[in-house]
Amino acid sequence: MLMNIWNWVITKERSLQDAGEHRLAEIMDLIPSYTCGDQHHRVDMMQPEGVQLARRAKEPWVELFIRHWYLQSQVLHRHNVKGTLNEAVELLNFSHQDDTQECPQRICVVQDLTASYGIKDGPGYVEERLHASQEALDQIDPSWPCYICIASEYCSALLDAGRYEELIDRVEFHNKEVAKLGEEGGSGEMPIIHTRALIKNDRLDDAEELLERATNDGGGESFSRKKQQLLSLISALKGDYQKALDQSLSFDIVVVAQQYFVDWSDTYFTLAKGSAVDVDPALLSQFHYLAKELEDNGAIRMSLAISLQVLELSLDNHFLFSASIAKIRIVRLIPELRANLGASELAEVLFTRLTSALDAHQHPVNFDNVDDVLSLDSDNVDGVWLAFSHALGIWGDSVEIIQRLSEGYCYYSLEDEGLRLLSQAYRDNPSDEALQFQYGLYLLNNFGRDAFLKEFDMLDQASLSEGQMLNYLWLYSHAYYSSDKSKALGFLEQYLSINENSVAVIERAANISAELDNHSDAIGYWTQLIDGCEDVNSFHWQRMVSATIEQQWDIVHESSNYLDMEFEAKEGAIDEDMGNVLVKYSTEDQEDQIFLAQRRGPVSARITGIARVLEEQKYGDDIVFAPQPLNELDQEDDEGYACDSEGRYLHLFAVVKTTATRDYYTFAIDGVHPGDELLAQLKDALADIQCLFSQRNSEEYCVEFDEGDEEKSEPGLYAYVLAPPTVELDDVKILLSKICESLKHPLIWPSLLEKLGDDKGLAEQAAIEERYNL
Repeated sequence: MLMNIWNWVITKERSLQDAGEHRLAEIMDLIPSYTCGDQHHRVDMMQPEGVQLARRAKEPWVELFIRHWYLQSQVLHRHNVKGTLNEAVELLNFSHQDDTQECPQRICVVQDLTASYGIKDGPGYVEERLHASQEALDQIDPSWPCYICIASEYCSALLDAGRYEELIDRVEFHNKEVAKLGEEGGSGEMPIIHTRALIKNDRLDDAEELLERATNDGGGESFSRKKQQLLSLISALKGDYQKALDQSLSFDIVVVAQQYFVDWSDTYFTLAKGSAVDVDPALLSQFHYLAKELEDNGAIRMSLAISLQVLELSLDNHFLFSASIAKIRIVRLIPELRANLGASELAEVLFTRLTSALDAHQHPVNFDNVDDVLSLDSDNVDGVWLAFSHALGIWGDSVEIIQRLSEGYCYYSLEDEGLRLLSQAYRDNPSDEALQFQYGLYLLNNFGRDAFLKEFDMLDQASLSEGQMLNYLWLYSHAYYSSDKSKALGFLEQYLSINENSVAVIERAANISAELDNHSDAIGYWTQLIDGCEDVNSFHWQRMVSATIEQQWDIVHESSNYLDMEFEAKEGAIDEDMGNVLVKYSTEDQEDQIFLAQRRGPVSARITGIARVLEEQKYGDDIVFAPQPLNELDQEDDEGYACDSEGRYLHLFAVVKTTATRDYYTFAIDGVHPGDELLAQLKDALADIQCLFSQRNSEEYCVEFDEGDEEKSEPGLYAYVLAPPTVELDDVKILLSKICESLKHPLIWPSLLEKLGDDKGLAEQAAIEERYNL
């Protein structure tokens, strides 16, 4: 039988909870699901905290677990090996220390290391990967869950070596070994690798059939997306282009994790070569973006593959500026490969085509004067940028040419080349205000705050003109917005002391004030905009948010009247039924929560949806929401009803602030349905003590149990009870116990008993739970 590698994790989480290490237990629980659910920003936030807590608690196994899952997120999912390769080596050494070498997670670290080499340059590190994987396999047997993971790494190396038949035989061997334990083979990553080998052998029908059957119980959203994109690639290769387009992940999903990049680019390269999609600068920019991201992450071979694709597509469709960008990237990638393996020869063929195309190209303008070039306005932006590139060789000191050309480099994700041009131009023209602003913004948007500060902290403020000073203050506000909103607001206030009428700055100051919970100041800024501008609808909506939070109802009424909104209350608080909406709570370290709510005012609502047990309960809370919907009801369901792309029938709004909480405690009731009459009595009794009862089970829910020698199946009941803080939970327990005395089959409510510390009651209900298979 297969070993359950998660047993120690579950046991450890419980022991951490008992020891008061609640946050560490929570991180252990969440980090694998966040990794497999493509919530990688949450993994990045949790990992340093988790490692620190594990070290403080002297829990080396937990530290190993957290660091391993961080590498799974970084390496296997995001293909980031720049910096993480050293971490993988360090973690492997850590896993062999005396206090970690018995940890079941130890073998998994081998996968982190071999995958790192595979992503850096898979074909270049084949032998090293085969050796490390086989060495790990020799230490375990097929009963280990990580057996398939390590075997997959071995097979992945065979794939990169082009040894496809050997790979297919090896997959069959490993599946048979697992099958001897009574387990189904072909799970996890193995069918993905097997599918790729079948594709390489042009066995597309076999590949499709295998992949459609593939499962990975622990793979989460990540595995589903990877499988979907690979199926799309197979359809494209089979020439079923519309099916491929329907199956393909959208680009905004693809960019969530780099593991989808190559399959998406292979799919769209195939579609483009088959004339199934239009090749234009927008599509090419997506290829360039993927190549750049992989290059930044150290995934050299993958970045090179996509760069060669975009070069070929650019040449096929005569987008020669895009082709030139691709060549620059390819030239610097090839020396980074561990093994060339014919890459230079492939590139040289395309480079020769590019040279010929550039020699034959006719620019859309004569290069007699720079103004003619600058006035170029064409639907073919690639051709315009190519003309600017040519013009730079003639007017190398033209600030306008440099500014426009840097936009082209940025568009095709070669930001460092644009930076080189802008940096030199700025040094040559330090008093040019427009150039100063573009240069600063370019640094911030493409290279981050540190790069910006390194350049702009050197400025002598006293020597700046008024225009330069305003640029300086705006850019510094932008630089600190994410990390220190108070500091960012301070720069805007300085700006307004010089120029008090800048609409963009006032609006930004209003938004930051609201984010800092300084709603009185925000109201002042919004009012200033309303008084000084013509198109003020959005300003009225934003002002109502802050005014509702501050309960300045006269302002809410003033703005709602302007927006032609009528309410029963002509003054004072607005609190009436305005229909249902959906609202979303978003925090950096937790998953988003969406609840049904009843709209009670222009930008206020009361939560009517119920959270799951163990989640923070929001029911009955009053909230203020942002006025702009997060979705559009621009789709139709099968019956013609308006909905959004996710199938929601209501507008979704972001929660700005909770203004009142009800603090209900929620627990579950489970068991055999007592019948409608007794259930009604239970509901009424709970309602009498102000508790809310919410039945959650479907009609199909049944409880199966043995009664004597007979196997029985009865309709089940699963419900939530919400108890307000004004009710004693002991009274709720007593009430439930009394009502259930008359039931033929008992109900259970273990989480309530656990909350009350009723160990005897918990033991009794545990026996009921076991008997009824609840």
